[in-house]
Amino acid sequence: MRSEKFILKYRFWIILLFPLLTLLFVLGLTQLEIESDIKELIPEKMPSRIQTDAIESIFGSNKIIILVLETEDVLRPETLRRVKELTRVFERRSEFERVTSLFTLKHIRHREGMMVVDPAVGTRIPETAEARETLRRDLLDNPFVSGTVISEDLSKTAIVLNVRKDLEENDIILKIQNILKEHPGEEKIYMGGLPIVNASIMQDISRDVVYLLPIGFLLMTGMLYFAFRRFRGVFLPLSVVLMAIIIAFGLMPLLGWHISIVTILMPVMLIAVANDYGIHIIAKYNELQSMHPEWTNKKLALGAFSSLKRPVTVTGITTVAGILGLLVHIIVHARQLGILASVGITWAVLLSLFFIPAVLSYLPVRTQKKKYHNGKLKISFLDRILHFLSDRIIVHPKKIMIIALILTLVLAGGIFMLKIDGNMENFFKKKHPVKVSSSVINEHFGGSQNLSVLFEGNIKDPAVLKRMQSYEKTLLSHPDVGDVTSIVTAIREISKGLYAPGHPLYDTLPPGEQGVAQYLELYYMNGDPDDFEQLIDFDYRHAQMIVRINKADGYIIQKVVRDIEDLTRDDPNVKMLGGHAMITSDMNISIVDGQIKSLILAFTAIAIILMIIFRSFTAGLFASLPLVLAEIILFGIMGYGGVRLDTATALLSSIMIGVGVDYTIHFLWRYRSELRGGNTPETAVRTTLLGSGKGIVFNAWSVIVGFAALVFSAFRPIQYFGFLVVISISVCLVAALVLVPAMCMLWKPKFLEERRKK
Repeated sequence: MRSEKFILKYRFWIILLFPLLTLLFVLGLTQLEIESDIKELIPEKMPSRIQTDAIESIFGSNKIIILVLETEDVLRPETLRRVKELTRVFERRSEFERVTSLFTLKHIRHREGMMVVDPAVGTRIPETAEARETLRRDLLDNPFVSGTVISEDLSKTAIVLNVRKDLEENDIILKIQNILKEHPGEEKIYMGGLPIVNASIMQDISRDVVYLLPIGFLLMTGMLYFAFRRFRGVFLPLSVVLMAIIIAFGLMPLLGWHISIVTILMPVMLIAVANDYGIHIIAKYNELQSMHPEWTNKKLALGAFSSLKRPVTVTGITTVAGILGLLVHIIVHARQLGILASVGITWAVLLSLFFIPAVLSYLPVRTQKKKYHNGKLKISFLDRILHFLSDRIIVHPKKIMIIALILTLVLAGGIFMLKIDGNMENFFKKKHPVKVSSSVINEHFGGSQNLSVLFEGNIKDPAVLKRMQSYEKTLLSHPDVGDVTSIVTAIREISKGLYAPGHPLYDTLPPGEQGVAQYLELYYMNGDPDDFEQLIDFDYRHAQMIVRINKADGYIIQKVVRDIEDLTRDDPNVKMLGGHAMITSDMNISIVDGQIKSLILAFTAIAIILMIIFRSFTAGLFASLPLVLAEIILFGIMGYGGVRLDTATALLSSIMIGVGVDYTIHFLWRYRSELRGGNTPETAVRTTLLGSGKGIVFNAWSVIVGFAALVFSAFRPIQYFGFLVVISISVCLVAALVLVPAMCMLWKPKFLEERRKK
């Protein structure tokens, strides 16, 4: 009774103190920033990130933007002039380390017994049809150009910009857009590459932060009004949610954390989850009022608090324990989400237990009007459903268990069809400019995902070069590889310039180290030494093979990376693999690893908590069984529905476990209380469903409605996340209201029955 007396004595100060403490964090909201680098999703010590940085320190930035100009014929004089002018403008800008286009690449020819290195497109733009046809043949025969900066049908040409690593990507995109406006043309423009993906994610995160929060509040307001039909039933839970959101977001600047594509889930998550505890308090308040209409507002408020202080505390602890399962996730922002959401939910539990009862103790008691139909008391639709369920569960518990197991086994087959996707490009919808540009680049220019293979040693050694040539040939035959570029490609082109067709050394590697050095020296005398700076370093100790993957799916990228690792495994000169494709591959592995670890941690923590609370080892296993079945059903539906496990959907399991276990706990707590009151199991099931069942249903509806706001997100995985929450919470609700009562009736667990028998 101490806590009840505390609330009654200090209720005014409780109402004043909680909002004041929350206001201290409002200042932090003005300092929130959006994460500008998608690489910050993964730890700095992840091997792929370290290896990518190491390769870039030798060969410069692989952070590229690909501009594609599309028209009927890119060899039109107007289009060539625009490409030429854009190339010159970009070359003059310090933001770009390298510019690659039709006007920077070379064409190596054999002419009159000599090697001639000319620009792929000369300074004079061909004006006649005959000159354009000659240029067309030359470009399609040039391996440096065809499929790299020009499509086979010559309807598209690309300008590739290597961006300096230290620059803000949003600023770069704006500058490129301004340059394109200053040099207009009829060509359609596509923009792709990692900086474009990063900038687009930042823009869409800003949009989601602005729109999802008010949409979530609007949906939740409607749901709460539908459930309670009173101002207090709407205002009090929403005030708890608002204060929880302020606390969680206000902490971010203090911890030096930024908003990312993962943490934009937090406000919607808190809207959906943080009001659950207040909903139970208000539902219990209404239940007590209907049972004891003579009670005062103080007695009703303290009665609701006294009845639910333990189950609300327990469900709060288990929810936090489930969400903290994200702490073992390798994705940095997933761990941050786990901490911030846990703080917000903890604050919501305290507000629900103290702030809401304190406010209710001041509000006048409104007489509940009973509705009659044809002279009989009208029963609500929800009450009729709960009556129906209780009758069926009491009579057919074994059938319910069998049906649940059969359904779970059938849906479990979908798990084997589940695919993992860590590629950020797939965050966007099919018609999003980033997705469209990615498809164009994948189809016509080798692919938007780059993988770098670093060779170290004496690169002039013919044995090393022959192995590189063998890898290049094998990879070019790979269905998911669009293009492969290495110094071998350049050396073979030089041989074509030095020898006429039919010569033994035409289109081959020179036989010795000295020949390789001479080939490159001869080229540097005719061409530009910087032409190959991305493929080989100055002292011939390092070489880079650039593999472009023409598929956007993360699991395909992971397969290609695995194939390359197998291909080069025994090569002593292959130092490491890097590039954005390697990071995507590591993300795929990390998603699976993080999913398994977070599931194990969440299940273990919740099982231990339940064992302690119910003082029974069996209790932890008993209450966890519905969650295990719900997880199997969730992954099965994802597999059958083609929904991939990605950066966002991988977070769902821990959240579902933390939230879904609440319904089971509320049922078991009330059921045990009814048994201790001397009721039979049949009566206890019926009374629990008709009493706590309403609060459980309202609780689940609030989660479903709150997360429904995510369908308005700009990101496809976030939309899927919202859809999957509806499924998973619905499964947990059915498990708590149907499966758990059937288990109680069938097995009569000792930890629930023991006190009744005594």
